[in-house]
Amino acid sequence: MPKTIGEVKIDFENIYKWFHGTIYPGQDCGKTICGKSACCYPHYSYSGPSYIYYLPGELEFLRARLNNKFPAREIEPGSGRFHCFGNAGCIREYRPIDCRSYPFWPIVKDGRLLALLDVREPRCPIKKVPDSFFETIKENWIRLLEIPMVANWLEYDAPKPNGKIISVDKKEVY
Repeated sequence: MPKTIGEVKIDFENIYKWFHGTIYPGQDCGKTICGKSACCYPHYSYSGPSYIYYLPGELEFLRARLNNKFPAREIEPGSGRFHCFGNAGCIREYRPIDCRSYPFWPIVKDGRLLALLDVREPRCPIKKVPDSFFETIKENWIRLLEIPMVANWLEYDAPKPNGKIISVDKKEVY
């Protein structure tokens, strides 16, 4: 059942199907590439703590779906910043959108996707992300921006992590 927030219904079950792929098809890169889920554990982030971010209503959806047995903890109550317990506790079919689109985070202006932020460095050993994965993630974020609440949250309230900015046409790197 879609999560209702005010008058908006966000169907996370369906949205998760959009973001079903992995960087390398058929691989859980946290297990097969780096062997330690560098993206999941805060102590593997050499530039500071790594966080998981949830779209509006997503955390509530996951808590309900997983009966509050969720493998993440909030750093400060109400901060919206969570540390994951890593692959050992991960229920892959219920990974948040942030994990599904890793290593990319959207940059939004005027409700449009301007660029994707590549947050791999310095902790992720993947040197090149296939263009097909980039394109899939880009298209899925564009679809998500059709939900006004998501577009507004990403533009005005969402966290702004550090990383390399890649334009959506991949012709410029800021």
